[in-house]
Amino acid sequence: MEVDNRKNIYILLIIGLLILFSSNVFSQQLTFDSLNTFSSGYDDFLYNQPIKIWFNNDLDFQSLSSNTTFESDKGDSLIMRYAEGDKYFSIASYPENFIPLDKITVTLGNGITDRAGNPLGTTHTLEILVGPVVYPGDTDNNGVVDERDILPLGIFWQDTGPMRPDSTSLIWELKPAHRWNVIRATYADADGNGIVEAHDICGISDNFSSTLTASASEMNNIIYPLLKQTGNGFATQIYAALVDCSNKGVGKQALLDILEPIVNKPEIILPNNFTLYQNYPNPFNPSTTIEFYLPEESQVTLSIYNITGQLVTTLIDGIRPGGFSEVEWNGQDLYSNSVASGIYFYRLQTVDKTYSKRMLLLK
Repeated sequence: MEVDNRKNIYILLIIGLLILFSSNVFSQQLTFDSLNTFSSGYDDFLYNQPIKIWFNNDLDFQSLSSNTTFESDKGDSLIMRYAEGDKYFSIASYPENFIPLDKITVTLGNGITDRAGNPLGTTHTLEILVGPVVYPGDTDNNGVVDERDILPLGIFWQDTGPMRPDSTSLIWELKPAHRWNVIRATYADADGNGIVEAHDICGISDNFSSTLTASASEMNNIIYPLLKQTGNGFATQIYAALVDCSNKGVGKQALLDILEPIVNKPEIILPNNFTLYQNYPNPFNPSTTIEFYLPEESQVTLSIYNITGQLVTTLIDGIRPGGFSEVEWNGQDLYSNSVASGIYFYRLQTVDKTYSKRMLLLK
């Protein structure tokens, strides 16, 4: 009799535990937990990294597929992947990697349920950023490594950001990266160690093209902006780092030849005339940087025109101090509309002078 009572007690305990487990787990509200990017400490995904969206319970696939939408700003082909019994689903690009610097908008409808029928209850809209890709040494991101890639080192000197996953490699291939606060600085970190510093010159040296193409005037466009960043000390540091680079090819010697006049002749003077430099990168998509030099404080207007001569937008209209200035054009017109691919002209006007150059937007 006593044994039977014990059995009954055990059965009642088991039934109670099952009821408790069922009420606390199978009947709890379905909630959206997180993206896998948050646990990694970054605000974006690597372009070759799947996006995983987690919930607190196992998902019902039919309700998930009929109540979830996703859209790519850059027109990427996206697919959903889900295995029965999982607490997450993933979004991937078809056939392989995401488009770099894309933004993916995911809407989780309140009709999504778990396998027990518990609804999500609240609609969630997620904006998911994809990181850039970097070719080591192409610091201006124009597809070619040459002497012009020295300039971004000076512009973003000592800036810091996320390290690249393969920060030890300078091989000329696409490297997934996380966004820095200023996207352009991501490319200036040639070795991917998380800081723009002297040894990034080795990435330029290792992957330098076989022929120098800059004219004497174009070389000045590099030397003068270098001097404006941190003075002769900047060039001295990257020159010393270049000497230590393991690569001994034509690229290293070409860069040494470029930097020697700056290091050995600190008396090089800045230009004494108004100067409008070629934009970089060029061709570009979606943004480019325009630099100019003013020998003294001046009233200036910097505007963009299309090939028919129509005004597209005005970037600067006011008094600027003497010295170097730079401005970024994001490829948009006066009304914040993205403009079409094609040839555009940027024109710098002072009180008595006008300068203009051509650039190419390729989408």
